[in-house]
Amino acid sequence: MQENNISAASQLARFEEDNNHRGLLRRYAYGRVRNFRQRQVLTLVGAVFLYFLMGPLVGILTFALAILGEAIDCIFLSHLLKKTKPDTPIKNWEKGAVTTAILQAASISGCIAITWQTGGENTRFFAMVFIAGAMLNAGLVLFYNKPASMARLRIYGLLAVSMLVLDAANGGWLDRRFWFDAFSSTLLIYLIILFIKFTHGYQQRRQRFEHAIILERRQTEIANETLRKKQRHFRWLAAVAESANDSVIISNTDNRIEWVNDTFTKTTGYSFTEAIGRIPGELLNGPETSKSANSKIIDAINKLEPVRTEIVNYTKSGQKIWVETSISPIFDDTGELTMFVGIERDISLIKQREVDLALARSEAEQAAAAKSAFLATISHEIRTPMNGVIGMADLLVKSKLDEEQLELTKTIIESGESLLHIINDILDFSKLGSGKLELSPQAISVPDVISRAIETLRAVARNKDIALSMTSVQSDIGFLLIDPVRLRQIVLNLVGNAIKFTDTGGVTIDVLMQEVSNNVEVTINISDTGIGIPADALHRIFENFTQADGDTTRKYGGTGLGLSISKRLAKQMGGDIVVTSTVGEGSCFQVKLFGDKAHQSHISKLTKTDNPDVENNEALIAGKRVLITEDNRTNRLLLRKMFERISVSLSFANDGNEAIDQFKSFRPDIVLMDVSMPIKNGLEAAKEIRTFEHAKGWPETPILALTANAFAEDQNKCINAGMNSFLSKPIKQDILIREMGIAIAVKNSTTTEIQNQKIA
Repeated sequence: MQENNISAASQLARFEEDNNHRGLLRRYAYGRVRNFRQRQVLTLVGAVFLYFLMGPLVGILTFALAILGEAIDCIFLSHLLKKTKPDTPIKNWEKGAVTTAILQAASISGCIAITWQTGGENTRFFAMVFIAGAMLNAGLVLFYNKPASMARLRIYGLLAVSMLVLDAANGGWLDRRFWFDAFSSTLLIYLIILFIKFTHGYQQRRQRFEHAIILERRQTEIANETLRKKQRHFRWLAAVAESANDSVIISNTDNRIEWVNDTFTKTTGYSFTEAIGRIPGELLNGPETSKSANSKIIDAINKLEPVRTEIVNYTKSGQKIWVETSISPIFDDTGELTMFVGIERDISLIKQREVDLALARSEAEQAAAAKSAFLATISHEIRTPMNGVIGMADLLVKSKLDEEQLELTKTIIESGESLLHIINDILDFSKLGSGKLELSPQAISVPDVISRAIETLRAVARNKDIALSMTSVQSDIGFLLIDPVRLRQIVLNLVGNAIKFTDTGGVTIDVLMQEVSNNVEVTINISDTGIGIPADALHRIFENFTQADGDTTRKYGGTGLGLSISKRLAKQMGGDIVVTSTVGEGSCFQVKLFGDKAHQSHISKLTKTDNPDVENNEALIAGKRVLITEDNRTNRLLLRKMFERISVSLSFANDGNEAIDQFKSFRPDIVLMDVSMPIKNGLEAAKEIRTFEHAKGWPETPILALTANAFAEDQNKCINAGMNSFLSKPIKQDILIREMGIAIAVKNSTTTEIQNQKIA
């Protein structure tokens, strides 16, 4: 019973431990020591027999000799049992066991030899029985320690042969009794050998049989454990399938349902009984089920491949539901298909959220588009009349006015530009807030752009009698890809603020460019000696509609958006703006921007289109034919006035269609194109003009966009439509003449280049 409670793995381990080389040696030693007393009983009986038959000396001598050999053998084997450990080498112990076995066999052989020689014919049979018993004793342990057993058997066999040979040599071969003893001894030894072989074979077979029984039990044990694990695994899977929040469908190899869980019934309305034997697709598909998704599932099932897809199913009541289905074929250990397992998750809510999100996104995009359209409309509707106000006032300043009239006109211009600045700030703020403001990097010389921006403010600084200076650390970095419009806007905002809040002293601009990692860092320090900013207000000055305090707003004016917009622009350009200030001593605004180095192609394009060698713009456009497309009467009057002192030939068009007709008949040298016009806008007209020129093989005529839409995307639309330049209203005479001169100079340069190529 206890044996049955031991696991087969433990039995196998113990069996292998007992029957390996070390284990057999230990079992041999243990058996020899344990049976020591039993063997000596026979020795004692024999010694007593000899004591009375042959005398006390022979009996005592043989007993002592036998006990000596046995004692030496058992003492050594007992020591072996006590001292050997699992990791102790046994080679020397094996040699020792053989040695003591030889000694033990020699002592027994001595006893037998004494009996044979001293007892005469009366003790010969006893001696032969003694040898047979010794050989049997040696043969019984052959399975456990073959070297020791074979040593004993050889000694005993040699002893028997020696005694017979010795008798024969002494003339015994002439005696019939000798041959009787020889034959009997040989027969006895042969029978003993057969018995030993049988016993040894039996022990080997028993060992193999026991090993096979234990192995079989172990395999059964493993199979039972595997079965228990599988049963436990299946119970877990069944529990998971039963309690899963997803529908679980198990189908046979013909794809007919064999089992569904409770979630399937709750989701579809079909009971277990109603589902059994049905094909899932036939049970659940409906009018709006995607044919492609269904074909995908059927194809995967036919190919015995897993598949995952989304598909429309229908419940028992006809309600449409979206499910994410995953179907996998299940194979047994031989690779044969056993079933299909389908997992279906109801994703109707997710699909509804996707629809809601798409609708919300569409509404947001429509709102953003409406906002952009509103901003563009506001920009256009405000800038159009402002163009007339500021433009006419600018022309008045250049006319013959007395001192009072000149002052009043300058006031109109300053007020208009102040209002325009506020409008620009609000529009930029709106674009930044909605994320619609995009940068348009161009190959520029950063110091040159900053220098030109500062020049526009030099008159303001001069009127306040303060110094305005700029220093630039020149390097071989050259041109950078940076949005020049936004760079100029940042510089104008910060330098304009510095001039505004400085009454004595001056404003200094320092520009430094250095390579950092894979791009170039531009640092612009704008320092002034103005009123300074209180420490507790430094963290607020970049907030929207915020200045240092209310008195500042009342005294200096402004919307409080300039710094906020500049900081946002700087961050959008990969940099930032920080400020340090001391009240009464001044402030320092540090701008950091990052730009990539411009490639040679960018620089060549820049040199060709943006920086022509223009010495006298009015001379360049004198005598040219100018087509002006403008639907606003005031703006047409303003443009006519701007060209009064320049000898040009003007032609006017009220909309895009008229512009195209005038272009074909008038053949202008340059076109000034309004963008927002009725019937056909300026973008459409520009595209048709370019198409007409290409069809005729004419060189491209410069087209300058004059528009009240001031955003970067508006400029990009004009350039993409084929226009050469972009001027935002309100437009001043000097700027218009300069841009026209640049356009004419570029056209002349391009024409000369083409002619030279033809000649070459």
